[in-house]
Amino acid sequence: YHRWWWQARDHDHDGLAEYGSTDGSLAAARWESGMDNAERFAGATMLENGAGQWSMDQASADLNAYLYVDAILLARFATQLGQRRDALALKSEADHLAKGVRARLFDPASGLFSDRRMLDQHFVGHSGPEAWIPMWAGIATPAQGRSVARHLADPNTFDTPVPFPSLIRSDPAFDPERGYWRGPVWIDQAYFAVEGLQRTGYRGLARTSRDRLLRQAAGIDRKSTRLNSS
Repeated sequence: YHRWWWQARDHDHDGLAEYGSTDGSLAAARWESGMDNAERFAGATMLENGAGQWSMDQASADLNAYLYVDAILLARFATQLGQRRDALALKSEADHLAKGVRARLFDPASGLFSDRRMLDQHFVGHSGPEAWIPMWAGIATPAQGRSVARHLADPNTFDTPVPFPSLIRSDPAFDPERGYWRGPVWIDQAYFAVEGLQRTGYRGLARTSRDRLLRQAAGIDRKSTRLNSS
């Protein structure tokens, strides 16, 4: 399953994978990402890799961070099983992924990790959780971690009343009430932000953001109680 991504979702064979689909549709590629209407996919087009294999025309920062963590964990499993050759190959793959994400999926202009178009090498922007997930994965350099942390503490970007929205606050498409993946906070993505801050040494910011997230989201419990009793 891990190796399938490079067989079916690495259009330019550079070692960085893309989200995609089997039917060539952008809608299915969005679903594959789990972030269905994320603004970063609004301008994406599809590229054919082979029979039933299509990629979006952008390498995704979150996907490759997940694959980096996959490779690290699979290498540990292989070591425990005595599969030395597999362990070495997976460690090498993880190292290649980390270098690729640091060098090619971090936008110096925005100071955030970002998807990047393959054809023109432009950063996609419209930043969401993919901006901080490489920090959670342990990929970010100290300078990159510092830059991302600064945005996570900025009320104009990701430090909203309920912190860590699914789209950066400054984006014109930001809609925290009805935006789905264009503004509302998803608790799993907020977890990545809190853990990423802790991992890179910003424990105070992680703690205060976590506490405010739980405090400001208290209404979720009350709403749930009302719905369950109706």
